[in-house]
Amino acid sequence: MTIQAVILVVEPPRGSSNLSIGHEATSAREFYECDRFAEELHQYTAASVTLIEDFLSHAPLQGFVLLYASADLETAFKECTEELRETLPQRLVPMAVDRTQIWQQLERYKLPVAIDYHQYFLWNRTVQSVSACALHGLQSVAERMGANITRRRGQYCTLESKPLETLPAFLIRYLEEYIRMLPSVRSADAPTLG
Repeated sequence: MTIQAVILVVEPPRGSSNLSIGHEATSAREFYECDRFAEELHQYTAASVTLIEDFLSHAPLQGFVLLYASADLETAFKECTEELRETLPQRLVPMAVDRTQIWQQLERYKLPVAIDYHQYFLWNRTVQSVSACALHGLQSVAERMGANITRRRGQYCTLESKPLETLPAFLIRYLEEYIRMLPSVRSADAPTLG
């Protein structure tokens, strides 16, 4: 099995929340340099990589969904159809997540992997002194990949890439291993999605 599709879902602002570069308001797509991230992902996979600017509720029913959320996951999930809510947990990757929320999101929704804001910022700013990048994901996948595990929590962990491996490359490598293991990594109990 290989990855068939990767969809970057960039949600528009909800309410009055604005992102800015300098003093000018900007879109989330521009702020997070989503087009560049999509281009880099495409360098490491034969899967289709697409970007949509819309709410999670408009995500397709297949493929990995990399979500740049403009609200908490609970709100985003509540807006989805039941059919979409049932398929999302095993294929949703929250992007640029606050470190204080990352473990809760992974455990509550039984997600495969997430990227915290700090790691995303380092990639976004192409900090050359960074020798490795990190993801928060399933220990079973990290162990199978041979990744360096720096922190464990329940079935999840923080895992580090090979030296000088980019964040998009590391994410694709993780997702490829995850999809190969999918029948064995799925939890028997279905997550509660609101």
